[in-house]
Parts: sequence; C-alpha cells; structure tokens
Amino acid sequence: MTQSHEIPWEEEYHIWFVLVQTDAPKLHDWSIWKKYFEIFDPMLSRLNLSSSIRTYQTYQWIWWWLGFKSMNWNLKDNIEWTSKYKRGWRKKKTLEFFSTEVWFPSLNECDQNHSCPEILLKIEDCETSHFDLPFNGSIMIAIKDALYNEQWIKTIDKAMEISVSKHLLYGKKYWGTKEFDGAAYTDCIVHATALKIIDKKSKILTIKEPESRHWSILESKNSSL
Repeated sequence: MTQSHEIPWEEEYHIWFVLVQTDAPKLHDWSIWKKYFEIFDPMLSRLNLSSSIRTYQTYQWIWWWLGFKSMNWNLKDNIEWTSKYKRGWRKKKTLEFFSTEVWFPSLNECDQNHSCPEILLKIEDCETSHFDLPFNGSIMIAIKDALYNEQWIKTIDKAMEISVSKHLLYGKKYWGTKEFDGAAYTDCIVHATALKIIDKKSKILTIKEPESRHWSILESKNSSL
C-alpha cells in the first residue's frame, strides 16, 4: 500500500517571494537585474557549490523556448540571460519572458545525486496571468534550513527596498512530496509561484486556501522572519 508523505530526510526550506510592484521596471532587463545581482552575489558566491541557470523565454507567436548556452551564477552569464535576445536586430521582436531558475548545486548535479538544491532562486513574470495584481513580477528565494541566517534576512530586506514593494510572501516547506519510493516529486518548491499562493480574485493581497498552512504575508520594512 502506498501513501503520500513529506520526505522526512530532507530539511525544510525558508522561502520568500519578493513581489515587484506593477510600476517597477522589468526584472529580466539587465539594467534592473544588475541591482539584484549585486545584492545576492555576496551571499551566493561564497557558497562552495556548483550552480546553473536555466531560463524560459520566447518570442510572441512562436511555440518553443529560445536557446541559451550552459550558464552558471556569475556576472557574464547573468548579463547573458537578461540581454541575449534584446541586442541588435532582435530588439525589433517582441520578447516574452516567463521565468529563470538559479540552482545551487547545479540542476545536473542534483539530478545525478538524486538530491534537492541547497538554494534556489526563481525570477518570474506575472503579467501573463491576465489578473489585476498589485505586482508584475516576483523573485523566489528558497534556502535550506541549515543555511538560513541573519545575513539572508538582511539580503532580502535590501531586495525589498529596490523593489519598491510593501509586502512579501514567506513560508516553510519541504522540497516536495512522493507518492512512493522512486517516484518523482510533486508539489515541488521549484514549481511554486506567487500566482498559485495568492487569491487572484481578491482586491487585497490575500493567501488563498489551503495555501495558508504554508504561507503568510509579511510587511517588508523591518519584518521579523
């Protein structure tokens, strides 16, 4: 007999969603993402871990993802994923950005070792939701409990300051669940999105049920995480 269970041998993650207000510039433009890179880089570069970046971008009216070389967490590759299809003649095309993931260790290493990442960043465009939201993008930062510290709280506060955002979502979860041994994870953190957590029909920022058992809304200024 099989049953769904949270994976007990994995640590819980502290997870934040920095919500970027609708009047703020796009996260996936290097001129904007550069500011966030400079905030996150001191914390991420000190990790003795491999990394990988994968991004989901396309042009309007085409049905495949645009290609990128293998990318890691560094200045050059962060410029690459935010700029490659916005240079030269490509500027004339309408670029559609969906999300970018940054894995520590790299996704390949996690796959090979059948392990979960220590830290995961996910940058997402929320304008494609077609809902009237108080934000147009989000940055998810998921950190294993063992790496959680006061410096990360300060880092999140800095990200909130440049996001001109009043609130953020915060939660604690395991990486995912398994129906049985050897099965793929479901309800994974990598698939989490602010659009699945909030009540999109509410006129105020509200957590929908049953997500309130994992998530809460915090004030960004001097918030206690």
